[in-house]
Amino acid sequence: MLFVIEEETQASRFSIHRLAHYCLDLAELMKIDCVVPVVIFLNTGKRAETQTLGDDRHTYLNFNYLACDLKQRSAEDYKDSNNIVARLNLPNMYHARQYRLQLYPAAQLGLVRNETAPNKIRKYSDFIDYYADLTEQEVIEYQQHYQTKEGDLMGMVKIWTEEGLQQGLEQVLEQGEKIGKKKECIALLTRILRRKFGLQPALEIVLQQLPKQEMERLEDLVDALLDFTDIKDLENWLGL
Repeated sequence: MLFVIEEETQASRFSIHRLAHYCLDLAELMKIDCVVPVVIFLNTGKRAETQTLGDDRHTYLNFNYLACDLKQRSAEDYKDSNNIVARLNLPNMYHARQYRLQLYPAAQLGLVRNETAPNKIRKYSDFIDYYADLTEQEVIEYQQHYQTKEGDLMGMVKIWTEEGLQQGLEQVLEQGEKIGKKKECIALLTRILRRKFGLQPALEIVLQQLPKQEMERLEDLVDALLDFTDIKDLENWLGL
């Protein structure tokens, strides 16, 4: 059995002819007849449900597919799911606006509990951030009500375990002789600190200057970061 999965952000862009073409090509290539087309729609909208080719006497092709409309699935039904795909997509499922801030940590916790690879955690955390699209006020509320209340899992850097964070940063630092890698490391550090404490623009400017320093300076900050408890620790470390 072969599953052919397509994601469509805008339903209006979906082409059932294109999907049928892909399925026929793959069936011929793989020499298989059991092909299951699945389309995941991020947003609702009009689209073709089936495609029939024929005339008054015969039907020569009758093609349809399985559809998953994320906006028609209730996020409440999946907020405690062990299915990592469901947890990642909580922001894309149906929910009242006032519950979005509750779904955001539920999605992040689902990621941490069901994925162990640091690189994938960072990648899919960005996915959650993008689709959750929290306002500045919601970010502040998140820091006040979730990062302090949920303990180390949510309070450290929200999604990375200390070991995963350390490994991820060390991987960047290992290649840090090139200025591009230094900037990548600083970008990661800045994002972590922004999520943990919130950063004033002046502090972000100071952090952006760190790539001009020696790599040992960045390594020291990586080690120190794991012990920071508030923004004053960062300011003291920077000598401000």
